[in-house]
Amino acid sequence: SGRYVSNELFKKLGIDREMQTKAQMVERIPVASQVAQGRYAIGFQQVSELLPVPGVSFAGELPANVQYITRFAGAVTVNAQHPDEGKALLRFLASPQAQKIVTATGMHSVSATAKQGDTVQ
Repeated sequence: SGRYVSNELFKKLGIDREMQTKAQMVERIPVASQVAQGRYAIGFQQVSELLPVPGVSFAGELPANVQYITRFAGAVTVNAQHPDEGKALLRFLASPQAQKIVTATGMHSVSATAKQGDTVQ
């Protein structure tokens, strides 16, 4: 997020002072769209949100030691109206077929290292 970039990333990189007058947080619109329009030369954004924007080039992910990871989890609640369908969806999302799409859209899956029964019962 922009807050992570301005409040933590620049400090970790030792460039927070220099970036105070150069960096600008873009809120409520995709940063990549602003880069594509030429408003900015470089932007930081989640890979999955950057890849579908035409007119920008993905330079690469931040190094692991400064990366901010957002994790998503799925669960089927005890009182779910359609628990079997929910479990089927979670199984599909953890499947090898879905992993191709997950990685193609710029995300990483932890389910690739989990055993089948670990995530969905």
